[in-house]
Amino acid sequence: MNTLQNFDTRNFSNNFTGKGQARFSPKSFGKNNRCPVCEKESSACRYNANEPDFIQCHLFADARKGEKVNGFVCVKEGTGHTASFKPDNRQEWSQEQRREWKASQDLKKRKEAEDKAAFLKVLKEKELGPLEKHNLYSEILDFLPQDNRLITHLQKRGFTPSEIAKSGFKSVSRYQKLPKRFDTRLPGINDDGRSLICKADGYACPVRNFERLIVGLQFRFYEGETRYSWGSREDCPVKLVIGDAAENPLPVFIPEKPKSIGICEGTGPKPFLASERLNILMIGCGGSQWASSPNTLKAELEKAQALLGGEKHLTIYPDAGAVGNKSVVQALDKLADLLIDFGWSFDFAWWGQRDKSWEDID
Repeated sequence: MNTLQNFDTRNFSNNFTGKGQARFSPKSFGKNNRCPVCEKESSACRYNANEPDFIQCHLFADARKGEKVNGFVCVKEGTGHTASFKPDNRQEWSQEQRREWKASQDLKKRKEAEDKAAFLKVLKEKELGPLEKHNLYSEILDFLPQDNRLITHLQKRGFTPSEIAKSGFKSVSRYQKLPKRFDTRLPGINDDGRSLICKADGYACPVRNFERLIVGLQFRFYEGETRYSWGSREDCPVKLVIGDAAENPLPVFIPEKPKSIGICEGTGPKPFLASERLNILMIGCGGSQWASSPNTLKAELEKAQALLGGEKHLTIYPDAGAVGNKSVVQALDKLADLLIDFGWSFDFAWWGQRDKSWEDID
């Protein structure tokens, strides 16, 4: 395990925004909202919420300035993961073509807004109250054991017996049976109400918010290509309605006497152990997707700042090898933009972890 004195807190890559002004307000393309440059449903492509015809395209990241693609022209060459485009408004792109493009974009936006409103309406109708959800998850976790395989697994990660008990991680088997029928509106419960949506043997990690209420379950599997999975199903997602958006919950780990605020990847062992060992109020996230839960992140950070006092400042703890992973660099870049928009300053903790031969924060 690394200790805090080994860290050099600084901005560790020129790919990140760092302290200063946000370049633009990023919004990702995706399902039902294709990137107009590459025409892909890619969340790696983004547009400026304040200037929707300014596009950052991932697929054509190697485009040269002035190069034309699908009625767009590259206005800024990429620095690694995207190049910037605007509609090609030169004379050869006719007024009719511009009108058609504008109409198609307006149609996409209306469809996206309608789909979002319909999804939120259904989610609000089905969503259980936070205390009711917490009580049901607590009952399920109380029933589940900590078997020898889980204990051995956590011991290998450096957990002490007291940390194993405090973690609340519980053993699960494939399609784990439950002792009674539970409300099927609880994310992670199968349609029969008597089993968990758990596709392999592993353990359940309770995801707690700042108030320490359990807002979801994430499963960590021992084997298979997919090691983590949210406890949810299509008609009952783990997403929470926050304002006018539906977002995945972010786990918050609060040690007895937190001395700082941090952000690191993961929802289970990594952020828990780092928080306990280093006395950091740690906000985790699966897949480095903090920017996909902006309202949740902002709310939890405000509560953390109120608890600790002082300036709005935190440290981001990237995993070993993060700087060599384009998708992670992009996710951290989005996080940096978001934190700046929130009025937070930040550092990146760096202890030379350029590749996987180094250790993570835990």
